[in-house]
Amino acid sequence: MKIRSTNISALTVGGKIQIIALSKRLVQHPDWYTLLDTIYRDPRLTINARIVVVDGPLHEIFHLNPPDKPRLPIHLTQLLDTANRRNLTVKTSALELQRMMNDKGTTPVVTEFKKVILRFGKKGELTIVSKIPDHLNKNRWLKPLLSYFVKYVDKEVKTSYQDNQFHFDVELKMEISISERYSSFDVATHKKELEQVLEKDLSQRYQKLIATFQKHQVDPVGFGVYARAYQYKEWKKVEEDWPKAFAHAKVRIKPIVSIKGFGVIE
Repeated sequence: MKIRSTNISALTVGGKIQIIALSKRLVQHPDWYTLLDTIYRDPRLTINARIVVVDGPLHEIFHLNPPDKPRLPIHLTQLLDTANRRNLTVKTSALELQRMMNDKGTTPVVTEFKKVILRFGKKGELTIVSKIPDHLNKNRWLKPLLSYFVKYVDKEVKTSYQDNQFHFDVELKMEISISERYSSFDVATHKKELEQVLEKDLSQRYQKLIATFQKHQVDPVGFGVYARAYQYKEWKKVEEDWPKAFAHAKVRIKPIVSIKGFGVIE
């Protein structure tokens, strides 16, 4: 039997980089993106690496070593991929970031990491909590709250231009499953009424979110992409300052909720 000794160089290979972590303080600088030039210029580096922003000192993340988690690069990658599948965050690669930086119709978005999230990661699906009307809650000592998670979403966006404004009508068909309820009403009996309550609640939440986007003149959703595709003539007039034009746009979001699951115990 022959025994061969193998030496490992332990060199860092740029083509296998999975995550590029940037500090939040760095990306607040107006010229931060120019520092990524070598990623796109050097063919030995990968453009499929995920871009994340760290809220806090980078060294705290690099020296993080949870005893019940795999090695940090694997842990971060799995955490990001899982959160993306659950619609908790985006998964922006270096290539996708380049596309968004050059696209005037959208505001670039990346994942933000915090040390507390990495150490105590939230498990399970994204859960939404809504308040139930008092007339559906017979036991007043129970909080009229309902928790549910979204299983499926299908969207349709209609774009128009009227009265010197872009108009976006978004219809969201959502299938949800009840995960927890803090009231005694019968969900199955009041299914239709409950769906209408959740639709109204979601609509108000979406409108507040859109109002926040417009207040800060950002378009992370990418409504500018729809404006360019369906109202190109008007889009060309504002493409150099789309965030400002979007701030004056009319956005209407109409959720259509369908309860598909009531939990294991009914």
